[in-house]
Amino acid sequence: MINAFPLANMSEFPDIWTDATNKEVIWSLTFNSGEGGPGYAAYFPQPDASQYAPDDDLLNLYDPGDVRVDAYFAVISGRVVLSKYLAKKAALPNPDGVVNFKAFRTGEMYLIRAEAYARTANDALGSADLNTLRIARISGYVPVVLNGAALLNAIATERRKELVAEGHRFFDLKRTTRTITRSNCSAFCTLGPTNRAWTWPIPQPEIDANPAILPQNTGY
Repeated sequence: MINAFPLANMSEFPDIWTDATNKEVIWSLTFNSGEGGPGYAAYFPQPDASQYAPDDDLLNLYDPGDVRVDAYFAVISGRVVLSKYLAKKAALPNPDGVVNFKAFRTGEMYLIRAEAYARTANDALGSADLNTLRIARISGYVPVVLNGAALLNAIATERRKELVAEGHRFFDLKRTTRTITRSNCSAFCTLGPTNRAWTWPIPQPEIDANPAILPQNTGY
């Protein structure tokens, strides 16, 4: 799959997000004008407002010269917002929030394989996949060789940078049993890996309609 859909180069990558190219897009959900799209969850054409403001902790993860910064984010109405799903190229400069949703990309495939290598003690191959992706995204990137926990943490960080707003972050945190810690917080500031809040309760009407759905999720 990776060989069949090579990574986009740095000049091609921004065009993925305006549907000007399908480079490295293995599978996407097509949206046309008037049909809505993933942008509607983050951007509203009227009054030209994005509802997703990235945290500084995320923005600070990106290296200088990372093509993903300008491809994913923009300054709108004086603040940095997610611009990944603003519009197809044909609609610009009047964004309408309609763009195809990229469900499966080669960038993700490299990270999946890198993690698989790292979890089976093939650190050199895991590092190679991580480096391949970073070389395609970061101007002047110098490859590194990482091992063990350092490699797994680097892959997790790269997934956060590469796949922002593509629906993976919650599941990555959950499956790797991480603790979420919120900054600038006065209540409910941490979420441990066994906290019941990772899973909502099964609604009572669902239980009434189908008692076989029990038992209830833990903690409710």
